Amino acid sequence: MRSVAFIVNPRSGTRRRQAAWARTGEVGGLLPGCETSLYATRCAGDAYRQAKRCVDAGCDVVVAVGGDGTVNEVARALMHTPAALAIIPAGSGNGLARHLKIPMNARKALDLINRFRVQPVDAARINDRFFFCTAGVGFDALVGARFNASETRGLANYVRFAASAFRR
Repeated sequence: MRSVAFIVNPRSGTRRRQAAWARTGEVGGLLPGCETSLYATRCAGDAYRQAKRCVDAGCDVVVAVGGDGTVNEVARALMHTPAALAIIPAGSGNGLARHLKIPMNARKALDLINRFRVQPVDAARINDRFFFCTAGVGFDALVGARFNASETRGLANYVRFAASAFRR
């Protein structure tokens, strides 16, 4: 029996997505023949710590439920381990999931996980820190940092932060 852990960032994405993921505990029944567990993150770095614990416990698949930040934390914890990463996109942009053609619909993403087809992905490293989707410097990093510190999500808010930073 496969062991599948879901690491959910309840703060990812828009309020609509956040409300949908309040019910994430229901997904266990959608993965027949799998033992599932669910962990919610509380702060930055928590997805990494939870994913490490899952790997240490022998988990076969760790599912990042969130945006690119959550995916990056979980993926870093899985580097050089036998555990596979799966993604259920629940962020504002979901850049890596879109690039990998993972459906934005949670049920369809779960169907993909059920197929259990593993494929390698590239990773890059800056200052001994791996990343799997995007990395920013300068203006892009400033906008990203302000967006991450914000209580609001969504494309409109990202554009607002970018415009504000550009004017300054």
